[in-house]
Amino acid sequence: MTAKMRSLVAVAAISLCVMPLCAVIGARAFAQAAAPAAALAAPDPQEARAGRADRLRTILQLRPAQEPALQSYLTALDAVNRRMKALAGPTPATMPERVARMQHIMAEGKSAMDVVADATRRFYDQLDPGQKRAIDALPMQAVMHGEKPALGMAGGVLTGLDPLAPTSR
Repeated sequence: MTAKMRSLVAVAAISLCVMPLCAVIGARAFAQAAAPAAALAAPDPQEARAGRADRLRTILQLRPAQEPALQSYLTALDAVNRRMKALAGPTPATMPERVARMQHIMAEGKSAMDVVADATRRFYDQLDPGQKRAIDALPMQAVMHGEKPALGMAGGVLTGLDPLAPTSR
């Protein structure tokens, strides 16, 4: 038996051992009860906004005089989120229609990002140097969406579970 044939036999033997294991794991995954509908539902936008505001107030230790700047920032983010969600719809039937739709979505996204950039600058300008360092250390999704990020990227640097974990720049 050649070396090539021995390799093929070994692969076949391993496949015969692994495939039943995959089938069992897959069957168990499908057998698990479905999550309740409430757990799958989108969070209430008002609750999400309040949670995001509370986290930013806590992390940045905002002063009462900075509250209007925070509210203006959150209002701008909410408007952009609503605007982008309004673009959802069925996929067009033809390729040219899909490309045209994608162009429209990208143009709206660019316009929305301009609004976010302006709102971010105005809010950032109201922060003191310590608050700026704190917000600079957060991943964007923690600031803009209020998410506590899992292991991911922040400022191009791998960060841990703590959104206040320092990043080296």
